[in-house]
Amino acid sequence: AKSFLIFSVNSSRKDPGGQIVRGELTNSTTVSFERVSGQNNPKSIMIEWSVVEYACGVSVQRGTVAGNGGTTLDIPISPVNPASTFALTTLAPTAADTTFDANEMVRAEVVSASTLRLTSYSLAPSYTYGWQVIHFNEPGVASVQKVATTLGAGAGTATLTLPTAVDPTKTFILAGVIANAPGGMVGEQLVRARLTSATTVSVSRLLVSQAVDIRVQVVTLNDGTVVTHGVTNLPAGIKTATATLPGVDTSLASAFSTVNLPGSTSGGSTAFANDDIVGEGSATFSIGSSTSLTVSRDSARADASFGWQVVEWAK
Repeated sequence: AKSFLIFSVNSSRKDPGGQIVRGELTNSTTVSFERVSGQNNPKSIMIEWSVVEYACGVSVQRGTVAGNGGTTLDIPISPVNPASTFALTTLAPTAADTTFDANEMVRAEVVSASTLRLTSYSLAPSYTYGWQVIHFNEPGVASVQKVATTLGAGAGTATLTLPTAVDPTKTFILAGVIANAPGGMVGEQLVRARLTSATTVSVSRLLVSQAVDIRVQVVTLNDGTVVTHGVTNLPAGIKTATATLPGVDTSLASAFSTVNLPGSTSGGSTAFANDDIVGEGSATFSIGSSTSLTVSRDSARADASFGWQVVEWAK
């Protein structure tokens, strides 16, 4: 009730079920991950995960649900203050799904005190969607703003202005992306997001033919949490790079992408002009030491770029 799961995934598969993973904190001692591959011998994939537990002041709700075949699904939750609450989502496609498409793109948002909304081009009834709602109970500890934009056909970048300025050293972001139409290349649907100043978030992609909708949760914590931001570019042929951290307490720190896509906090942009290999723009984020972060993908046919954040949670 006071803990939540964050994880990132890399893979080189083409079928959604073989590369998109649903994760959950099953009970007080167990984290579970699920994929539903239609292949006889699915390749190994890497998952980097952390469970963040607060001693007090935080309440967490979680659950799973099947899609309803529509574009939105409202889920009742116990009352929260949306201005101090953020949401995470994850999903498991089916073995029968052989192509990455708009129905693998899903985002979660707390739209009222008692409603969590899942949104996608199509919320497949055969898919299992997981969700977590993290609420900071004490007034003033957390502030959650939401900003949105559409990258229309032909548009590669956009700048979103925050209603209220934030302290970037206390703030992390979670971007959710929805494709406006089925089909298209992987690089059209995958984006990179960055908190570029106290008042702006920048989103970008490397292929621009298809329109996508983007909504960003901007979470500021005033409880002593410290956030480090960065960008890692991986050229074609390069799967892994290391970034330097200022020195973090590894027992308190989580590393993850700024983009909750697909099914985990793994997303970045890619120039991959083909179908289905989400691993071109999906990476794991691993804290190797107090001063080192490794960003790693498992498919490197095209350029990719990842916005990342290391959150050193308050004690």
